[in-house]
Amino acid sequence: MKPKNVLERREGIIFELKIVNANSDEKFSRDKLKEKLEKECEIALNQIDEKKYVSVLKNAGVERILKIGIAFFGKEFEVKFEKE
Repeated sequence: MKPKNVLERREGIIFELKIVNANSDEKFSRDKLKEKLEKECEIALNQIDEKKYVSVLKNAGVERILKIGIAFFGKEFEVKFEKE
């Protein structure tokens, strides 16, 4: 998401969403699910870096960027973020 007015020095935001899929016979305990969601958030943040999504905003003049990784499993979710 690019800020409307780059001159106001607002942050650009990049979201990467991940869905945790489980086999029909696979059950997660609450701790295991939290661990899996956190890992998927890390994977999402790594993907933002690997695919160089930040460069699109940087090339548009956005200097401050918030990278957000969100992982879902049904109604459960986890969020991690990094500022650049």
